[in-house]
Amino acid sequence: MYNAGRSHINTIRFETFKMGPYEDPDDVILSREAIFVKTFIDNRTILEIVNEYEAHFFTVKKKPNLRYGYQFVKELYRYCVDVNFHSDIGLLICGGCLEEGCWPMYCSMKETENTVVWSDFCNPHLSGEFGGKPDVDYSRLGPFEFEKDQFWSEVEKLRESAEEDRIVAQKCHEKWLAEMAEVTETQKAAAQSFSGNSC
Repeated sequence: MYNAGRSHINTIRFETFKMGPYEDPDDVILSREAIFVKTFIDNRTILEIVNEYEAHFFTVKKKPNLRYGYQFVKELYRYCVDVNFHSDIGLLICGGCLEEGCWPMYCSMKETENTVVWSDFCNPHLSGEFGGKPDVDYSRLGPFEFEKDQFWSEVEKLRESAEEDRIVAQKCHEKWLAEMAEVTETQKAAAQSFSGNSC
């Protein structure tokens, strides 16, 4: 199910889940509990759809040793509700380091009178956007078209989780800043002590 050349209405569903804090053998470090979101299109996750689609392009050559992960809920919610991001909606992130730019899956989003359409899917590392020969042609992935009311009803369900995750992330960042400030003060004191002893 890639939808190329097809004209029918898809269904969308979002499912949130929590992970962290943890460190794992693959060097994934998540210093706080975070909320992620699984995106389902016609009851299949976007992760499953993308992996299956890309597999067709790596039957001979080896696929890069990187994997996708699910997006943070606060980020996907922001992408959907802020029109400034509709040209590049980050649906998936790197499943290793959890950074979006490392191994992302983007799409564009537009609204019609009655529907919301996701199209122009790409991972810039595989599509040739950063130069070089493209490894994957994403032109037959999508578009996916959703009834507008159903789409926004699902997005609205993310609001509470997105706000919860935003607050936790902000507190974590503030704690980190305080710890860095404490380290800096300790370094200053040590430097002053060293300077005084050397006179």
